[in-house]
Amino acid sequence: MSKFLVLFLSLITSLCAELTVVPERLSVDGLIWTQARFARGGANGWFSDAFEFQHRQATVGLTAKITPITTSRLEFDFSSMNLRDLWIEFAWANGLGLKLGQMKLPLSFNSAIEEHQLTVEEYSILYYTNVLKPVNLRDIGALGLFRSDNSDEPVFQALAGIVNGTGPNTGDNNRTKDIFARMVIKASPVFTGGGHIYYGWLESAAVPWLGAGVEARFKSGPFRFIPEFALRRYQNANTFAGDIKIETDWSPLAPAASLEIIRWEDSKIQWRGLSGINILPHKQVKILFGYQYHSLVNFWEYQALVLKLQAKF
Repeated sequence: MSKFLVLFLSLITSLCAELTVVPERLSVDGLIWTQARFARGGANGWFSDAFEFQHRQATVGLTAKITPITTSRLEFDFSSMNLRDLWIEFAWANGLGLKLGQMKLPLSFNSAIEEHQLTVEEYSILYYTNVLKPVNLRDIGALGLFRSDNSDEPVFQALAGIVNGTGPNTGDNNRTKDIFARMVIKASPVFTGGGHIYYGWLESAAVPWLGAGVEARFKSGPFRFIPEFALRRYQNANTFAGDIKIETDWSPLAPAASLEIIRWEDSKIQWRGLSGINILPHKQVKILFGYQYHSLVNFWEYQALVLKLQAKF
């Protein structure tokens, strides 16, 4: 691992030196995410308190413009010592695109954003609990897409792909591949709607796994209201889930909140509420004072106060 780290740092150093020579061909970016958390949690009447500092993420990414239609990216997280992204993308002028490699699958509005765009403490629990997709939203495969225009929010976009289904940095564990598709329509400046479907097979036994979801995004002035509903069917049992987010574009103080709920196949209810105030002293720096309450009803509960700092370069 130490040899790999030295090689990786040497590569970054050499590539950064080329930025002054070909500034439009190569870019380097990164994110430092650290936080302090005071938490209280437990079950069956037994609770404990904890205070800790956490380093959640320390990523460095390299994006290279190889040709006018070809882009590649490598992203590594030094916090977990894991490769996050390693892909190449072809984007043609007619809106068609093809992406190959290890990438994060944009199955919902929430999963499509990057960590520095989060307005509450972290992603929805739908992101972490295998509701949208088995194992991990990062995977290895191929993704075809179409965008009606080159804006950040095109009027119409559609994508479909095929992946191993076993997450990042690993091979497949069965003979089948997972398939997925998503479509997003911006009907007006106020309303954008979308939906996705994912079908795959788990483990060597290739047990079928089906996920589907619909979502919407409403904008009114500085406010955004984003509801999402998802269904997972696995081993002939259904799991229902959803979340609602309220965000603001105010600056330098931007409050936000999220309510998330999952009804598991055994009828247990898991839910979480997140709230926070983002302080934006600089466009590359975000400070969040947040609170979360998380519970598996009648089994355990957890709550925490969080001070989060993110610095992007």
